[in-house]
Amino acid sequence: MNTFVLGSMYWINPKYSLDDFRKDLRRVKENHLSMLRIFIQWEYVEPRRNQFDFSIYDTFFQAAEEAGIDLMPTLLFYLPMHRLLEQEANGNSDAGRRFPCLDRPEIREGIELFFSKTVQRYRRSPALKIWNIWNEPTDPLCQCPHSLEQYALWLKRKYSTLEELTQAWAGEYSVFKPVLPESMAQLDANWLKQVLALPLRGRDTALRLDWLDFQQENSAKHLAFLAGLVRKYDPDHELHSNPHCTVSNPLWQGISPWKLAAEQTSTGASIHPHGMLSRLESKPEDYPWAMLSVMDLVRSWAAGRDAWIGEYQGGSTFWKPNAYTTMASDISSTLYHSLARGLKGLLFWEWQSWRSGIFEPGEFSLRNPSDGGPTERSQAAAEFGVFLKQYQPYLEKLGQPQPQVTILHSMDEFAIETVQENCQRGIPFLRHFNAAYACHQAFAKAGIVTDFVTEEQLGKGVLGNYRLLVLPHVRIMAPATAAAIEKFVRNGGCLWADGRCAFLDKGLFLRTTVPCNGLDKIFGCREIDEVAPRDYDLVELKDGSTIKPCREIQRLSLYEGAEALAECNGYPVAVRNHYGKGVAELWGTYLSVNPDSCFASLLTGFAVDNDIRPEIRIASGNDVIVSLLCGDNLLLAVFTSLARQTQKVVAELPIQSGKIMNDSNAVLTGNTLTFTISCGQTLPLIVTTRKEMGATGGMGATEQST
Repeated sequence: MNTFVLGSMYWINPKYSLDDFRKDLRRVKENHLSMLRIFIQWEYVEPRRNQFDFSIYDTFFQAAEEAGIDLMPTLLFYLPMHRLLEQEANGNSDAGRRFPCLDRPEIREGIELFFSKTVQRYRRSPALKIWNIWNEPTDPLCQCPHSLEQYALWLKRKYSTLEELTQAWAGEYSVFKPVLPESMAQLDANWLKQVLALPLRGRDTALRLDWLDFQQENSAKHLAFLAGLVRKYDPDHELHSNPHCTVSNPLWQGISPWKLAAEQTSTGASIHPHGMLSRLESKPEDYPWAMLSVMDLVRSWAAGRDAWIGEYQGGSTFWKPNAYTTMASDISSTLYHSLARGLKGLLFWEWQSWRSGIFEPGEFSLRNPSDGGPTERSQAAAEFGVFLKQYQPYLEKLGQPQPQVTILHSMDEFAIETVQENCQRGIPFLRHFNAAYACHQAFAKAGIVTDFVTEEQLGKGVLGNYRLLVLPHVRIMAPATAAAIEKFVRNGGCLWADGRCAFLDKGLFLRTTVPCNGLDKIFGCREIDEVAPRDYDLVELKDGSTIKPCREIQRLSLYEGAEALAECNGYPVAVRNHYGKGVAELWGTYLSVNPDSCFASLLTGFAVDNDIRPEIRIASGNDVIVSLLCGDNLLLAVFTSLARQTQKVVAELPIQSGKIMNDSNAVLTGNTLTFTISCGQTLPLIVTTRKEMGATGGMGATEQST
């Protein structure tokens, strides 16, 4: 593992002199931060058309070079006022969009000028470490002629004939005639603009689903364009961006984070607990559980590249919808678990929030926003920085997590929910995301680390890296996805699903057999009916216990060899089946949509039954979050207590014996670890085995004898 990077966003004060920057960066160094992220803003450096002024950034780069601070400049391409006025005058308003449409030639020309001037100016600075080429990518499709023409070309590449297009958009049956061009020649920007403006009541659903597929590719193409501009002038430095869809459907932002990550060197995520984690957990004391999902999700986006928390709320907020402050305990928990979940670094938003105006006035400040003095939050960050420096020789030996479980983040399901939301006047549909989150939390609380995957990744064979695939509230199943899953289970993989899994093909076409596209054979059953549960309906398990069904109940007909796990009103509603060398389990009600403790035990019980167990085992009754990262003869275990009182914890580590290198209050006897931890405390422990201790005994760390 390379050095974990601790840093912060730094707003450059335009009134500062070189000496002011020098003084402030000394405080940054004293706080043990090694990197600052800055915004180089197009509107600042091109105040008038084709006249550039980088003077304030030149001064800051000089101060950073002198201080030995690494920089991540973010090329912020909000249009300067003079270019905005030009766009308005030309009838090309970007009102409603966060960023200008990158399909328009005049926008691309302007950005190329801004990028080329900036990159060439700073590419040789010793302080330059990483280029952030797109802050929080947000790229919903534009309906300008250029974007619609790109979509038309995409459709013609996907469907070479009108017959193919008709089959894909109409399927076997159609109650209403779907929107279709009279010929492929008619399929152009003008036709699309006309159709998208009509009140078609679902007749354009197939067109809009294709649009969302195109949107994912188009936004990745836009990021590749930005990356190409930087690489043209600076092929040596790392390229980065930081999506902010870790708690929602990514198609709301018009992107697939997985596709964006493939176009750059590393990827990050913006996460501000005040308004983002509150979508997942109602109580702030449970936010640390939600942060684990953020860490695992961004690591999954990166797919082997470096993964960052690119923005993390460093201070208080009052002006936002939820008044909330990350406390020192939250910061410690997030930092140590980010390290132990294999992330590359974390950047606070922000160092000192001196800015004025209605947008975040004095908010999110790691240091005191008035005078830049220390706070409990900055002290927690500094203590983590000391830990990194003191134990770096050990931390460098750590590898990456190797999860045995992965959860499908279905881009097809996200697309369906996006279209459904648009049809039902903005009612937010997050059932699939929330179901996936519930599955992640069930595993996290059992001490089992998970990844997330998409259909595209399944098609590339990544399932060979896992033992268990989970399909939470996945109603849509394309044939190619089903084929990848079939191969996985046939070769020995485990499959768990809930809800009316795979009852529709990707085009929203109902198949003659549910689950569709051959999954019925894997699950060993087919649906014979589907009903909504009544208040008094219960799903009865074989051991006599009961659970409440949610939204739907599938009545299933079992195939030979399949085993019924539960019934409702005399019908099987849950089935386990052995298929090939693997096993599959289907629960025909939405357990993950309305999760409870029974859901968690059913899901994790299936994993344990198939020898997927936590690497650290903690005695029941402890309310403790655990993360683990291993290396050769070495591990880092991080524990955070969420209990309201001090508690004694006994945990079994995945070693035979070893020594604790950094804490004198914990005791390790054989593989059994015992320690006392207070409310909100985070305890990181570096443990070496006997072989490692013999090889590195002279490192100077405090050793705890066993």
